[in-house]
Formats: sequence, structure tokens, C-alpha cells
Amino acid sequence: MVWLVGIVLAFGLLVVSYKRKKRYLETPLRLQVRSWQRYGDAYIGLALEGQRGEQLPTWSAGSHIVLEIPGANGLSRRAYSLIGGGDRCYEIVMARKFRGKVSEPVLSDLQVGQPILALPPRGRFFKLAKNPAKMICLIGGGVGLAPLVPMVKEALAKGSSVQLIHAARYEAELIKSGELESLAQLNSRFIYTPILSQEPDPLPGRLRGRLTADILRTRGVQQFDGDVYLCGSTDFVRDITRMVRGNGCRGTIHAEAFAGNSDNLPFTIEAGGKKFRQGHAPTLLAALEENGILPFAECRTGQCLNCRVKVRSGRVTPLVAMERGPLPDGAVLACACVAASDITLDVPAKYGMTDRPIG
Repeated sequence: MVWLVGIVLAFGLLVVSYKRKKRYLETPLRLQVRSWQRYGDAYIGLALEGQRGEQLPTWSAGSHIVLEIPGANGLSRRAYSLIGGGDRCYEIVMARKFRGKVSEPVLSDLQVGQPILALPPRGRFFKLAKNPAKMICLIGGGVGLAPLVPMVKEALAKGSSVQLIHAARYEAELIKSGELESLAQLNSRFIYTPILSQEPDPLPGRLRGRLTADILRTRGVQQFDGDVYLCGSTDFVRDITRMVRGNGCRGTIHAEAFAGNSDNLPFTIEAGGKKFRQGHAPTLLAALEENGILPFAECRTGQCLNCRVKVRSGRVTPLVAMERGPLPDGAVLACACVAASDITLDVPAKYGMTDRPIG
């Protein structure tokens, strides 16, 4: 009987811990713009601080924050990897998107002191290998560089040798290039390789063209026995994964893609007593949030399983290849799919529905 009481107590503690974590992750931080930097016409880097200059919640390499923009019917939320910062500042990079429901309101009238709501840091891109003797290769496409920069610094601090390859279009879009070049000059264990696909006259030290299997071979990614970390668009991650494997990589390949719907999908979603369209919302999760239905979503990349919803009728289209097996009872991950027909969803409380007021 004593063991049964122990199990019940342990389960109770887990439930309490989960509820506290959920409440913490769903309570917005009141931030403001400290400064910003343009990276060509494609990206803007933002430094965000507390509105009272207070110390901010801690974060680790690979963490992201979720920006919130209140709308007429709900919230527009988008996740942004932390590329830098400290205990009083978060640094992110935003892609400039026409009619972006988060990027356009934030960037259209950008100024120091501009208030921004953000959910606290959560998630990790990938945990670095514990063996510092292994070479680590990180490859980012465009803004996919963001989670890799803190990982470079963490790996170097652990004693690893690190190569970072950043594929971009133009010189101006090489995010944090000055900082990374300085780091490479100061640390012989770090190699920084920018490659530019559309720059007509690249500066010395840049490769010109698209990232190919041949270029990866020239950079030492052949029979590579270290760990490889990839981040970028779905197509970029798929293509580079194939190239790395084709070069006989003997290490582990870790990949994370940022994917989303870019079309105006006409399908109707019925959930929580409401009916609305998928429209331009990048994911099913985003469509729900924009209409006042807020499933708890910790990672927003299909890993934590918290945002699962049950499809009562209709079909969805997956946005990324999921390594996990099928979910039970017709459930899908709202962060990793979009509607493929008119659908009816069940978003029960046991799946982590939040009851936080909007606005």
C-alpha cells in the first residue's frame, strides 16, 4: 500500500509541475525594442528588453520566444529563435513578409521603445553532443542561421571544433557576419564559411553560388564522423540532408525546418463553436490562435506534442516529415499541418487548452 501512495504522490507532483510550467509559458512578457539592425531587404534583427529594464527569464542555445499580436478575433503568434542576448535582452531576426500578421505590425513603424508581447523562452533546437572531441558542422539557410549562432558559442566553450556554413543570397543578408568572422579569427577551432547565391561580386572569403554536394566535400563534409546540425526552409533542409548523407557522413544528422502555408487556402475549420478559414495562416495552430482558440503549444515544431487536436472530419496536409509514429485517436499536431479540406476539430482541455484572455 505504501508503494501505491508513493505513485499517487509522484503523479500529483508531476501534474502540479506541468500546470505551473504551462502557466509560466502562457504568461506574456512585456518587452520593448531596444535597437534594431537591417540585413538587406530580407531581414531585420531586433534587440528586445523588458519595459522596466528588468532581468528576463533565462534561455539556452536553441531556445525561441513567441511574439503575440492581438487581432480582431484572436492572436497572431510566431516563434523566433534567439540568436543572442543575455539576461536583460533577447535578440531575434525577423523576415520581412508582405502582409505578415506579426512581422508587418512590428516592422512597419519600428522605433526604440515600441512595446511587444512575447511568451517566455522555451524549447531547444538540439542538444549538442556531449563528446567535445567530435567535430561539429552547422549549416543554416537564410534566417535558419539564428539558432546555430548560440550553438557555435556553446560548442566552442565545451572544447569542440566547429564549422558553420551559412547559405544566403547577398552579402547584406549575412546575419551576424562581422561577429562570426571575429570569432573565427580569435579561435582556431572555429571555421566560418559564408556562401552567396546571388551576389554579383562577393567579398574575399565568401563562396559564390548555391550550396552543393561538391562544395560540402571541399569543406570537409565527406566521410564526416561528427554531428551535423541543419536549419532552414523545408526544401533547404531536405536537399542538404541528402547531400550530407551522399557524402558518406558517419555522424548523426539533426535537422529542423521552418515550414508554413503561403497560399490562401479556402477550407473552413470548425472548432470551439466557431467557423473560420485556414486562409493565409501558416499552420493549423496559427489559424486556431487567430480565431481565439489557444491550444497550449510549447515547441511549435512538432516535438512536444502539446498542440495535438483531434480531426473529427476532413483532412490535413503535413508541413514537415514527422519522425514520431502516428498519434492515437485521429489526433494531429496543429503546429505541423494545415487544412486540406473543410475540417471539424476537437480541441479538448486534456490536450492543453489555455483559458488565458486575449488582448
